[in-house]
Amino acid sequence: PFEGLHNIHKHLGLAYAGLALLHTIVHLIRWGVRNELITQSGTRTGTSGYLAIITMVIITFSMSPFAKRLKSINFEHRLSVHWLFLLLLIVLCLHTKRTMIMTMIFGGMWIFDY
Repeated sequence: PFEGLHNIHKHLGLAYAGLALLHTIVHLIRWGVRNELITQSGTRTGTSGYLAIITMVIITFSMSPFAKRLKSINFEHRLSVHWLFLLLLIVLCLHTKRTMIMTMIFGGMWIFDY
């Protein structure tokens, strides 16, 4: 009965990654239009945002169909990379106060359930 949960996890992870990427692109465009790209990138929010999206892309790529076809990366390695979400939780706590609260709520639920 738990096979369906894996599909939900996969689809929600892709949706979350897609929305995070869109969020990042919109900020980069806004900062570029306002000539704030350099100043905003050096802030805690900007730096943690870059770290978060890089981590998210690595996690998502590690479980992508492309990564699955690579013979040099077996399932165990890809699953190990998936644990980078713990780094993502930390970085999101540093991003903004709102993301810290949301991350602590949902990350805490996962930790207490684990």
